[in-house]
Amino acid sequence: MAWCGAADLTGDQRVAHFAAYLRNERNASEHTVSAYLSDIAQFAACVWGPQSRAPFAWESADRFAARKFLIGFQKQSAAQVTTARKLASLRSFYRFLEREDLVEANPFDGLRPPKKPRRLPAVMSVDEVARLLEAPLKVYRKKAAAERRQKPDPREEYAAFRDAAILETLYSTGARVSEVAGMKIGDIDLLEGTVRVQGKGKKERLCVLGNPACKAIREAL
Repeated sequence: MAWCGAADLTGDQRVAHFAAYLRNERNASEHTVSAYLSDIAQFAACVWGPQSRAPFAWESADRFAARKFLIGFQKQSAAQVTTARKLASLRSFYRFLEREDLVEANPFDGLRPPKKPRRLPAVMSVDEVARLLEAPLKVYRKKAAAERRQKPDPREEYAAFRDAAILETLYSTGARVSEVAGMKIGDIDLLEGTVRVQGKGKKERLCVLGNPACKAIREAL
């Protein structure tokens, strides 16, 4: 529950029109619509009190009321992403009211969301990377030995070498999975140890292939 409670929006035509806009024009899910309405109800309770009833004088809410609403959540140690979402919800609601000429100004325009904390990404250790790169061939050979095969299964053998080549290429180039998936044979130059990568916006760049990656690709071809 919000620090200021939640008002009853039933009967407020402007809120009803906004909900219809979200559903019909923005194809928002019911979960998203519910979240927007919850944020609006909390703002109404903050400005006019939790026992207030519709219709609400949305045009009377000013920048001070908007700031008070957001600061209240910050003082309650609400997650920064939660406060940012409420700002986005109310800003969107008031922009809709502006477009419909139902209010003259948006009290949430110009307000900045709280900065999200930067989290360092979790990275694999050197040993974990080594085990990952060795996994496709190691698993294949272990399975073949356990089944005491006289002849290798061509499909399983190819899949193992293919997966090993993909992992080595990802590790060597630092390319995205989608970029490696889109590579063609003609993009690879094993003599030079390079590969042409097409990234976002169809921008191309040249990436270096290390010796292990070149070896894995040769074995997979």
